[in-house]
Amino acid sequence: MACPINWNAETLEENWESSILHLDWLYCLKERMAEGTDVPVTPEDYDELFEDTEDVYELDHLLINLRLRRPEAVALYMKRGGRLAGLTFITPAEHGKHFRATVPKEQVAERSKGGPSLFWVNYSSEQLKSTFWVWFQMYFDSVLVDESSNFFVSPMIVYRFINEPDNEPDEDLYRAPVGKLWQKFLKDTYLRICMNTLRPLGLATEN
Repeated sequence: MACPINWNAETLEENWESSILHLDWLYCLKERMAEGTDVPVTPEDYDELFEDTEDVYELDHLLINLRLRRPEAVALYMKRGGRLAGLTFITPAEHGKHFRATVPKEQVAERSKGGPSLFWVNYSSEQLKSTFWVWFQMYFDSVLVDESSNFFVSPMIVYRFINEPDNEPDEDLYRAPVGKLWQKFLKDTYLRICMNTLRPLGLATEN
């Protein structure tokens, strides 16, 4: 059940095992499993399955199914959440968007409304990458815990509310901002994001 992308190494951030990217991998795996197979969705589920050795046939059937279907699941995943692997983060200077202001910032902001976005500082690729993935993790993973319930709700169930359109009105996250943005990450070829951050992200030169 291991995700084909090591997101800890990919993003240089930790704790991706329960993230929306990992849940999308489990979704892809389940989508490609043979009909009628109950796929465990968490490491704890697998531990419980292996501890119950009474039905050896069912366990063997599941493992064979996983091995056979994994290539198809990987192919599907690389068209969905997996496509975010390998993102490159070019500096504002390389992108032609590093603005060295010679007028007050207020005037520049007023003039640039509706125009191209400009960076006041020439952020490094490493700083941009770190900021993006920290934001991504905090934004999406914060909704995977259903705080409205007095009982623990599996993150995979919450992910279904985000990922699938057929939900009850009080459970519908697919049409909420988080669901709409997640679908854009999965499908769009161009996506513009604006983040408000207090982190120091670079230094502008004077020449």
